[in-house]
Amino acid sequence: MSAEVDFMPHSAQASGCVDFVMPLDKIPGKLKSLAAALKI
Repeated sequence: MSAEVDFMPHSAQASGCVDFVMPLDKIPGKLKSLAAALKI
């Protein structure tokens, strides 16, 4: 993980304000798939 503190991403996810916790190298692909899903 790239967070400064290991528990930060999981703590944020537990708050209900985060949809995904993933490694940095997976983020571009996820963003592309989310953008593709928005196309009508």
